[in-house]
Amino acid sequence: MRVIGIREKIIWVAGIILVFVSCSACANKKSNMHEESLSETQIWYSVGKKAATESLNLIKDSGIVPDIENLIILTNSGYVEVGGGSTEAAIDGLASVTGVSRGSNTLIEIHTAIWSPLWFAVYDIKSGLCTYFQVDSNKVLSVSDPLAVMLVELFSHQAMENIKYDHIYAHAAYFESTFGSKPFGGNEFRIIAIANAVASGITGPLLRVLEFHDHFCPGILSGIIMSDYLKNNFPPEPGGEYFVHSIDPWCKEDALIVLLNATPGKKSYSVSYLTAEDKADWVQEIQDVSSIVFRQNPQSKIWEGLALAFHWPEINVPEFPDDSVKKLYRSLWFLDHIEAYEDFIQELKRFKLSEGLTPHDWVKKGHRIFNRLQFEEN
Repeated sequence: MRVIGIREKIIWVAGIILVFVSCSACANKKSNMHEESLSETQIWYSVGKKAATESLNLIKDSGIVPDIENLIILTNSGYVEVGGGSTEAAIDGLASVTGVSRGSNTLIEIHTAIWSPLWFAVYDIKSGLCTYFQVDSNKVLSVSDPLAVMLVELFSHQAMENIKYDHIYAHAAYFESTFGSKPFGGNEFRIIAIANAVASGITGPLLRVLEFHDHFCPGILSGIIMSDYLKNNFPPEPGGEYFVHSIDPWCKEDALIVLLNATPGKKSYSVSYLTAEDKADWVQEIQDVSSIVFRQNPQSKIWEGLALAFHWPEINVPEFPDDSVKKLYRSLWFLDHIEAYEDFIQELKRFKLSEGLTPHDWVKKGHRIFNRLQFEEN
């Protein structure tokens, strides 16, 4: 049996010590990272809590007692990054004070770019009062203790307005100047329109559309209406899916992407930006097309296409001085007529692709897809 020498024992012991020290250092590093992450989470939780608390206090200071059971909170927290870190813990802070939640459709998360300013809006449905608080990111980054958040002035901008739609209609001239001064940091229409839509009862997948699109407008409603038409008149085969080719893209695309789960990333959504010259040789019956939706027969593997047009109705809008107020009026009008999809959607043509062809082949034809010969062949 081999006997270990003194020198080898020293090397062996030194190795054990080195491994122990390395593991301890690694564990300490992970522990420090965890504590740092936990601290950041607690700070953002406190920021959300502070925003909600000060919002309710601002409403109270106006002589109104907030109806805690009927609040809507809108925020871009979770999308925005500050100092390279997440801000989503602020959402839990907001909920801890107000009780809003996703399931009750009272916590609205507005899609935004990660570099956008972070903001919170608290809407009291009963009174119509809405507060707006925009975060000074540098102030938050200077705070290291979650308890200190409540003691520091963290907001670079705050405001409160009555944004209930009937109040806005009655004071349209006032809101013309108000929108111009940007009391809500440039998010005026975004907050006002979505808050009123939610208060009017929009829920579930339709609300997810508004969050993704980041505002509520007639254009996004046209996509919701088109999706409803497809669901009832051109449903996908069991286990199937859609491919969408938009010929005349507008806000409707975001609604179709969310509601149909057809996305460019999954290679099931295509958009063409065409000119009048591109459409010059199209057959007359297809001139007004705005979207072509395809579905595949699982048995035959043949793709069927449906060409749709959307016709904008004539809406008798009062002579409001501000275009944003007019847009709000049109949006809420559409919301009241959202189930009358057949009043707006025109089915132009149903057709089948030849065996072996896919919507991708169709799209590659570009603006020639509807010239007379190729259309009739398909």
